[in-house]
Order: sequence, then structure tokens, then C-alpha cells
Amino acid sequence: DPTSFVNSTRDTRFKKLAGAFNFDAEGNAQTQRLAQTQSGMRSTMLAYVAAVGDPDVKEAETKAENDYYRAKIEKLQSLDELLADQRAVTYLRTAYGLKESVETVDVLRQILTSDLEDRTSFANQSKNGQYRVLAGAFNFNSDGTVFRETMNAPQDRQDMLTTADLYLRQLMEEKAGDNNEAVRLALYFQRKAPSITSAFSILADKALFQVVRTALSLPDTMSLAELDTQAAMINKKLDIADLKDPEKLEKFIARYSALSDINTGTTSQQSLVSILFGN
Repeated sequence: DPTSFVNSTRDTRFKKLAGAFNFDAEGNAQTQRLAQTQSGMRSTMLAYVAAVGDPDVKEAETKAENDYYRAKIEKLQSLDELLADQRAVTYLRTAYGLKESVETVDVLRQILTSDLEDRTSFANQSKNGQYRVLAGAFNFNSDGTVFRETMNAPQDRQDMLTTADLYLRQLMEEKAGDNNEAVRLALYFQRKAPSITSAFSILADKALFQVVRTALSLPDTMSLAELDTQAAMINKKLDIADLKDPEKLEKFIARYSALSDINTGTTSQQSLVSILFGN
């Protein structure tokens, strides 16, 4: 507040003193003002580690980037400060599978200032689900300032949004499965795709494996082979990194949809791509 006591005095010592504590105007303790909660920071860092591939291969580089990001976020005072740091922005793009040519700094600003409780906000309107995840990982107001989390809340904002999203998504998958098993599997695959790190992640999940096997036209008998052989068959036809790209994921699911219809001898009343991506 530019009219507050410390700001009106223009004495930087007073401002630093006020900033070192978390009292409201009545003297009551508040939560700390953080651009990201520990939960949000942890989620972002885990996403970054998953995105760079095998962390053991780039252990020193990954640790250096994680350390830099953590130190940056803990001191962050505004969105402008974050977007002015190219290294931090590159880190976020890597973690959330965003492209510099598409998700420019202006687009990142629109994402991070989105009101996730408003269905018409930028992040909610986008087909890229990662926009909503990214927006929920930070505590920025519409003007780019940092807001405080609710005092003693059982969940921070990101965890609350994630829980609600997962609940609604589960209901949607179950309802879709009552009418069309292929739609249920596709919905499940779309939800799990960002967490797939290798062919072994697919082989460990029966539903994921069914979608991949159909989309890649792999034989049913491949299950009789050794796991390493099965993984090699998948890797030969699929770049796992493509599943983090919304456009490539959409094409992959469209392929699954078409081949699933052919294999079952049915035609979906509404395309899976339309259901999943709103096309």
C-alpha cells in the first residue's frame, strides 16, 4: 500500500523491518507472503527432474538448476521479478513442457495471473492442462503481486485445486467408461501422460499399455517377451518426450481413437479428440 506508514516515510529501514514480520493492521500474525509454497516449489522441482530425463545422467546440472530455482523463489517479491530472470523462466518452461515460441513471456504472464476460480480465465480456457497446473503452483494476484495463503488451512491452494481436479476427472472417466471403454482409457491416458517417464512406466500400468499397444499397432503377443524387449519395441515407435507436448499428445490419442474403432468394428458418436481437447 503506497499510503501505508512505512511507504509514506520513504525510510527503507522501516520497510525492511515491516517486511521481516507477518503482522496485519491489527497486529495479528499472518501467513508468510510466498510466491510459491513449499508444496508448490516441490511439485515444480519434481516436474523439472522428470522433464530432463534420467537425473543420474545430468546429476550435477540438475542439482545446480534446482538449487538456483529454490534460492530464486524463496526471495521472489513479484511476477515481474520472476519473468525478468531468463534462467528461472527456462526452468519453468522445461518443468511444464512449454515452448518459448508458443509460451512467450506475455503468455506466461497471462497464465500466472489467471484466477483459477474463474472458468473464463486464460489458464482455464486453454486446452493445455499444464497452464492450469502452472498457475496453481504460484501465488500471484492479477497484478503480479504475491498474495498470502489462508492461515492454518488444511491444504494450500495448489493441493486443493489438484484434489478437486482429480476428483472431477475421476468422475468424468467413470461416466465415460459406462458408455465407451475407449473414451475412458483415453481420458486416463491423457491424465497420466505428463507423469510417464519411460517405456517401463507404460508397461507397469495395464491401461496405459493397452492404449499404447493399440496406438502403435503392437502385437498382443509382445507381452510374452522379456520386459527389456517390450520396452525396446515401444521406444522404437514412440518418443516418450512427445507425450509432454500437447499437440503431439493430441495426435497420439487421435491415432488411438481411430485404431480402437477399427479394432472393435465401431464408430464413436463423438471423436475422442473432441471430447478430450474440445476440437
